[in-house]
Amino acid sequence: PTVYKVVPIKGAGLGLVATSDIVAGAVILRERPLVLVPRAYNMRSMNEGTRTLVSAVNTMHPENQRLFYALKNVEEGKTVASEEEGILDTNAYTCGAHNGRYGGVARDVSRANHSCRPNAEHCFDTATLTQSLRAFRDIPAGEEITVTYIDWSLKCEERQDRLRCRYSFNCTCKSCQLTGLERMESDL
Repeated sequence: PTVYKVVPIKGAGLGLVATSDIVAGAVILRERPLVLVPRAYNMRSMNEGTRTLVSAVNTMHPENQRLFYALKNVEEGKTVASEEEGILDTNAYTCGAHNGRYGGVARDVSRANHSCRPNAEHCFDTATLTQSLRAFRDIPAGEEITVTYIDWSLKCEERQDRLRCRYSFNCTCKSCQLTGLERMESDL
């Protein structure tokens, strides 16, 4: 049974919310990526890589195309080779062995929003080519299911700088709202 739903999240677009209590360690969802591509191209193959990505998206079932194009694109208006690359850059999770040589965009996994105090983590199973989210603490029904997009062990100011630079937003999670001594303790 599904333990989450995709809903609008104030200030963050669409996100995932638990529909029932989820225990720590539980798999929240598992799905195959809509698209799975190499994370980096050498300069000679960059144009070919873009063409391959665009072609892969164009051959998707129309519903999967709709889901792909509905994802956030923080690269919009910037110098990127295609809209598809912007969506991939914004939503892809690292997939595969050897520090993730591939990036995968999935229907629901890619909807997980960021928190510096996440309650879930992304996993990739190379044997089944599936992406999943797993709870690493109990998540009560009604709570948003979040992951971290960056190294959450960084100090708050560094996290904010990286999020602004890479994803064009300021984090407003509980960790980032701390002030004074609480913030100093959190940064330690």
